[in-house]
Amino acid sequence: MARNLSGRKFVSTASERQLAEIYFDCVAAVSKAKRLKNAEFYNMQQTPAQEREFLVEARRICKELDCSDPYKGAFVSPDGKTGVFVNEEDHIRIQTVGDSLPQLYKAADAIDDEIEKTLEYAFSSDIGYITACPTNLGTGMRASVMLHLPALSIDNQVEKIVRALNQMGMIVRGALGEGSDSYNSYYQVSNQFTLGLSEAEIVKKVQTFCKKICQFEVDARLKYLEDSPLMLIDKFLRARATLENCKLIDTEEALGHLSVLRLAADMNML
Repeated sequence: MARNLSGRKFVSTASERQLAEIYFDCVAAVSKAKRLKNAEFYNMQQTPAQEREFLVEARRICKELDCSDPYKGAFVSPDGKTGVFVNEEDHIRIQTVGDSLPQLYKAADAIDDEIEKTLEYAFSSDIGYITACPTNLGTGMRASVMLHLPALSIDNQVEKIVRALNQMGMIVRGALGEGSDSYNSYYQVSNQFTLGLSEAEIVKKVQTFCKKICQFEVDARLKYLEDSPLMLIDKFLRARATLENCKLIDTEEALGHLSVLRLAADMNML
């Protein structure tokens, strides 16, 4: 969820003094949220570069916060599944991570309500929440699901699905979000529009399309198993042999082989 303070400039246009005021106001307000009472706060300037890099890789903060700016910070829960970012692209961003979209929305909404008791958000009765990026106007909410689609990737069907989803108001990104590659069959599917839909409608829409994609993946796996079982087994054996015997391997190649082994496990073929 993206939120900005009423009457304040966006992060991209604010002066250093204005950013400092926004930072201290937001930190004070978020600190009062009961649902974040056990969260650890990271000031980006005071957090070592190596620790920031870990937080990004563990998805506890976004990559935009990997800097030494004194007026950027993040509250992160002990399990890393809840975070509130200060002065990222927007003044406040609320992130929840887990397995159930409706529950995640409920958790983020509760934190949002607590913060709003102290801060006045930039809000229009016509278009909703005002955000730094026009594509987030309205609810200011993105609901994303990570999908593992190896069979569709092998069969070169993902591109067709991406085109179809784009026409239906959905967007498909790589495993690490905007601007990243697919990392061998891992994809993020999320809503493209935040304006004109309620939060509940966005959640339902993302769930509906992800279930359809999952069914396409299951069908592709069964077809692959029926048409080319030997080729599938060969892929599994090659992936396992490489991972068991290699001495050096980069992330992309490793994830490619792990993706194949995950497929084998899902299909009860290990």
